[in-house]
Amino acid sequence: MAKKIIDFALDLETLSKRPTAAIIEVACKRFDFTDLGDNYVPFSEVVNATSCAMYGLSFDEDTCKWWADKKDYEKVRFIKEAQGLREVLGKLSKYIEDAISESKADGIRVWCQGTDFDIAILRNAYRAVYGSDVTPWKYDEVRCARTYIKECVRLLDPNLDNCYDYIPKREGWAKHEALSDCENLIHNVRYVYRKLNEKVMTA
Repeated sequence: MAKKIIDFALDLETLSKRPTAAIIEVACKRFDFTDLGDNYVPFSEVVNATSCAMYGLSFDEDTCKWWADKKDYEKVRFIKEAQGLREVLGKLSKYIEDAISESKADGIRVWCQGTDFDIAILRNAYRAVYGSDVTPWKYDEVRCARTYIKECVRLLDPNLDNCYDYIPKREGWAKHEALSDCENLIHNVRYVYRKLNEKVMTA
């Protein structure tokens, strides 16, 4: 019998581009590749930057300035809703672990836009907070959505220069809002998955 694997999209907003970056927002959403109507409750939390500083995480001047220049409502949201880093990481772990338990899954896939940013930063944050790598996923459960999309589109339309031109834009996508970026990732990987399956079925 095939193992039951469930999928999550994950995205961060940070105050640095380094693997040791301070985190200001974490979002994660479970999804199904074949069920476009799934209604899983997403995870979305804002992190207090001061709590990141307490654990020695990194702040880059250029990135902090970029956020400071954003619209007032975004800055207010980050200040008013922020929680401590330890609390947010604990909630993220529980969100994923509860989904595994409730669905009786044998494993997971965690999808990010690349594997050298969000995953590396979260792994460092868990180590900084807990003293060891206690992320709620294994090293071989991480998936790169960018690679998946590019390679699938290369098979679907090898003459296309920009693979993302192949995918219809999702309405309402708000860049640099972690949950919206998660939902956009899901939209993209689902679309190329569906198109690749259609191509295989008609071959």
